[in-house]
Amino acid sequence: MLGLLVPVAIHLWNRRPGREVAVGSVRWLAAGANRRLRNLKLEQVWLLLLRAALLAVLALGVVGTGIAMSFQYDVVRAAGPTVGASVTYLIPVVSVALGVLLLGERLQWPQFAGAAIVLAAAVLIGRSHRR
Repeated sequence: MLGLLVPVAIHLWNRRPGREVAVGSVRWLAAGANRRLRNLKLEQVWLLLLRAALLAVLALGVVGTGIAMSFQYDVVRAAGPTVGASVTYLIPVVSVALGVLLLGERLQWPQFAGAAIVLAAAVLIGRSHRR
């Protein structure tokens, strides 16, 4: 999240006012300069949004995937590859359960049947691993 502050800081730094030059010939350029400044401000907003989106995607990719892979390696190291693979099969069951709890989704019989099959397989894999 702190990475998202970088484009905001760049945006704020670029918004600082410039120096005024007291030259009489500059006055007649004011109308054209004002029009260009309005376009420039719009471009700066788009640039800020693009930078923030790029950093958000990078943060999700690196942090989210990195943490998940770290947890997966810990499970495989502690319990072995068979149990590590069975943990992967439980992700859809947990996702459906979170959808029901947090989003109010409704379950039908195929979801119950799928969850029962996945949980039964995980139990069987765990029992064979302990022997």
